[in-house]
Amino acid sequence: MNNNLPNLPDLYSHFVKYDETKENPKSAFEKMLNSGKGLKVNMPSMEDKDFYESNDIQKPGVIAVTFQNPNPVANFKPTKSPTFGYTRSPSYPLKEDKAILNKLNQIPVFCVVTGQGEIVVSSPRSVKPLNFFTWVYEKYFNNFIWMKDDGPVNLALYFMHKEDAELYLHEICVQDPKGVQRYGIEVQASGLDNYYHLNKTAPPKTQVKLVADLKEVDLVIKKYAKDKSFSKHPKQQYTSTSFKGTPIYLLPDAETNLKIVFFKKEDASAYWKEIRKWGQSKKPPLEIYNLESYLSDIQELGVDYITEIPFISSSESILALKKLHTQEPARSQTNDSFNQRIKESLKPKIISLQRFCKGMIWLITSETLPTEENSW
Repeated sequence: MNNNLPNLPDLYSHFVKYDETKENPKSAFEKMLNSGKGLKVNMPSMEDKDFYESNDIQKPGVIAVTFQNPNPVANFKPTKSPTFGYTRSPSYPLKEDKAILNKLNQIPVFCVVTGQGEIVVSSPRSVKPLNFFTWVYEKYFNNFIWMKDDGPVNLALYFMHKEDAELYLHEICVQDPKGVQRYGIEVQASGLDNYYHLNKTAPPKTQVKLVADLKEVDLVIKKYAKDKSFSKHPKQQYTSTSFKGTPIYLLPDAETNLKIVFFKKEDASAYWKEIRKWGQSKKPPLEIYNLESYLSDIQELGVDYITEIPFISSSESILALKKLHTQEPARSQTNDSFNQRIKESLKPKIISLQRFCKGMIWLITSETLPTEENSW
């Protein structure tokens, strides 16, 4: 990345002021880009309230950049007691969390993993190596000061749809072909409970996110949200171009007074088509909501309620899961070939080490230097 910045535009000269006895803001900005520290950028979206009024310049899309010199010593005062549980969720797992984990266990999701079975984690731009003091301070900060993530974070992704995970895999191959060739990479099925657990237990500056089925989100925005036969949950946030969270469809069950959770509208409609034989209305009374908020809501309702809620996996995810299972023999062959690649990559290094050792022995024991005729 080229960090050479052009001269500050005239636009900024109206409000960027600095003490000439101190460092020029342009130089400070370049150093902060290189180090990844001391630079905070506020990027408001068009949906943010009072967006236009909050800009320093009366132009939409202006990004406010705050320059501040990072001084760890100034933030050494602890703001909380150390936790013996998970830093991000100290009280996890509650009995409600355990009930939710049991319900989500049967919902397949997909993630990209390495040849060793480790989930791929995206990291922010590389920063300069930490010195010992900074390393100790970050450990102290995470345990005694950290309250929420602020700044660049590591990101692990789970996907509701296998094709979206494959697109992510393809992008990784484009961005890091050498790493992919060295360690291997593949799409692997997992349970939605794994996402829920890691989302709660991820360490500071590492976040685990669930990527909704992108095609389903597109249908919700462009079609379902405009259909008056669908009700929208009062807490659901959406616009003509966005939908917050992973869309789910809640269908009332007349027998249990509970709501069945579907992840695709087609699956809910197919279920409704079957029970219509018993005199139900033509269109299912679906309510559109998002999974993340729904799980937070039911956590307040108790274990007994949670254990009775039916979660229905999408038919596409089940088919994709079956397809992955049929590919397991091929995957074992891939693992064998991966181990073979490791052996092949180590072989020239071992030969080079052997040659080096032979050369050292030659220099110590022989009176003549190696030549083309007697070379080792």
